Amino acid sequence: MKNLKSYTIGIDLGTSGVKVAILDLKTFKLINYASISYNNSSKQDSDMLWKATIEVLGESLKGFSNKGNIKAIGLTGQMHGTVLYDKQNKVIGPIINWQDDSCNRPLKNYSGQTTADLINEKLQNINIDDLGVDRIASGFLGATLFYIRVNDKELFESIEKAVLPVDFIRAKLLGKTDYSTDQTNACSTGLFNTRENNWHYQVIDTLELPHDILPEVHNTYEIAGNISKNISEYLGIDRKIKIIFGGGDNQISLIGSGLISSKSPVLVNIGTGAQISKITDKYSKIPGIDTRSFINSQYAYVGASLGGGEKYKWLSDKEGLSFKELDNLARNVKNRADGLKFSTGPTRLNPGRNFGFYGNDKNVRSTAHRARAVMEGVVEDLIDFYSLIGSYESDYLIGSGNALIKSEVWSQITADMFGKPLMLAAHESTVFGAAVMAAYGIGGIEKIDDALSQISYREIKPGK
Repeated sequence: MKNLKSYTIGIDLGTSGVKVAILDLKTFKLINYASISYNNSSKQDSDMLWKATIEVLGESLKGFSNKGNIKAIGLTGQMHGTVLYDKQNKVIGPIINWQDDSCNRPLKNYSGQTTADLINEKLQNINIDDLGVDRIASGFLGATLFYIRVNDKELFESIEKAVLPVDFIRAKLLGKTDYSTDQTNACSTGLFNTRENNWHYQVIDTLELPHDILPEVHNTYEIAGNISKNISEYLGIDRKIKIIFGGGDNQISLIGSGLISSKSPVLVNIGTGAQISKITDKYSKIPGIDTRSFINSQYAYVGASLGGGEKYKWLSDKEGLSFKELDNLARNVKNRADGLKFSTGPTRLNPGRNFGFYGNDKNVRSTAHRARAVMEGVVEDLIDFYSLIGSYESDYLIGSGNALIKSEVWSQITADMFGKPLMLAAHESTVFGAAVMAAYGIGGIEKIDDALSQISYREIKPGK
């Protein structure tokens, strides 16, 4: 295995696109990076996601002369979402992802209550401290299943299994029925006992959901099987290539950014959404913070904002300007947008929070001020979470996500507002993390640190 020509592949199935790259296990560098974008609405066509994945895999492999030395494929991607299968192993309807807000809409037959209200009422007498989330929010697999049970009995009775988006892609690569997930994805459903890394059956029973509708839980770097004959032939790669179960993009981005233990720095990620994360050895709950399953019997504190790059895209669409054009305008505005502020809107803990601009209204007509205010508003959310997590052993932050990697303005704003240097890896952290997990799962590397120690960073200093 540990020859001079061994490779793994990392796949990241994002909300707005899929990314693939090949990891050289000698240099631990990503090569042949490829990506493709698609519709990032709250409901996504499963064929669209699969076709994009297989297309970008082919693009990454195009012209690669060492296909015979690819040993494994690792997976990561969008969390919380729901993929439904019927008894014939066919996907039912669209994939419902984390952006879905159906559970927050008033129900006609329940005096204006929302599905989220009903869930909270049912769970109010249950101690759910073991859950990796403070509440089961709209867009989570658990909330989606409950919503369907309450609103569409016929559809609910047709469901054989429910898995997460990454699990759907893994089954397609395996070319067989595979109703499985891993602990890092399972803990994002709202139905998982994170402390014990198993389904929380008391919560599941209280919501009157059948146990057997949920996938079997495996370890993130466990081998799920070999790539299917059809896919291997289509891509021109070896049938012996292993498929690793993979994990949620938040936890895999921690690994891909070089964070592996409780002594690691805090990770600030701004992609389509935004999160701040810190690894911890022991399970505990912090109000307002998710405690999620990680690898090696560890956990991750996560403050997850529903804001992020999608809010910048909202402004981009509204103004008819590209991200780069908005950045260039925002670059010339003072910190804190000269008093103009931006709220990213409802949060999982505060679903009634208003969305939009406030503060110094005289600048609200300035596109430059609006652009900077949006970026600062997203970072402000993360600072609030940062203060809740507490206890830091590092005097710098690690940054990841396209918004920070691609935008000098946004990364500088982040360093300035946190008042700490921001270290950005020179690669796609989620893709790198998935490929590293694949290498570790098949024994291609003895220690994850072997790969992470090779990461190079560029530093963004505050107060520039």
